[in-house]
Amino acid sequence: MLHNIDPKAKAVHIETGNMLSMNNIMLKVWQSPVDELVECLKIVAKDSQGLSPIPADGLVKVGPLKNNSEVVNSFDVEDKKDLKINVKVFVTRTNKETLIDAVNEALLSLETDTIDSLVLACPCSDETQSEKSLPWLQELWRTLEDFVESKKIISLGLSNIDTQVFISLYNWAKVKPSIVQVNLATCCVVPPALQEFSKQNDIQLNTTSDPADILPKDMLQQILDPSLPFSLVWVFRYQVQVKCRGVLASKGYVVCCKQSD
Repeated sequence: MLHNIDPKAKAVHIETGNMLSMNNIMLKVWQSPVDELVECLKIVAKDSQGLSPIPADGLVKVGPLKNNSEVVNSFDVEDKKDLKINVKVFVTRTNKETLIDAVNEALLSLETDTIDSLVLACPCSDETQSEKSLPWLQELWRTLEDFVESKKIISLGLSNIDTQVFISLYNWAKVKPSIVQVNLATCCVVPPALQEFSKQNDIQLNTTSDPADILPKDMLQQILDPSLPFSLVWVFRYQVQVKCRGVLASKGYVVCCKQSD
């Protein structure tokens, strides 16, 4: 557990670094992405020593090599053109500021100007899985379209979304989602209507085992001192592949928690 977080900190970013370098992580077969994430965070928390003073913006960053002022996720400049960077963002809030913060941190953490593919995992609730979610989802999508227009993201996708909501968003969107992910934990079979729509519009349809709540509150309290008033804001997972060989070069998570309002 991270006992040395200053209560005056406004936000905390916890970076796992490249999981592929963690032998005790890669040798295990995980039952769920939640278990994988929590175990990585526990390792980072255990190895973290003497955090630096809180910067002016109140953001404390914790992760491998942070205390040595080295970069956790970096790649040889000559190799960058041969890499494909995929990011999946899990947000707990439905405002665009949260999403902007997560995407900007992904670009910064991965030291890249461009993310090849970004999938947005929608919060899962009765409201977010109905047509009521369309207005705020459109606001988030406009935000992602801005990143595409500025060439910071190449392609977009969605996860944890109702079929009819997805179709409505697709028909409305300027930048069409090219990926849709169905969580088989909440949906036993892929909806036929979504299969047909994806086929007609050349959308990549995938299944996923990622839960909507990637880091439950009780799990987070195993990492951060529960006496501190921090709550989860977003998590992103990245995978970096070598294009020509399809080899996974790096995989990891970054977690953002902020002081509860």
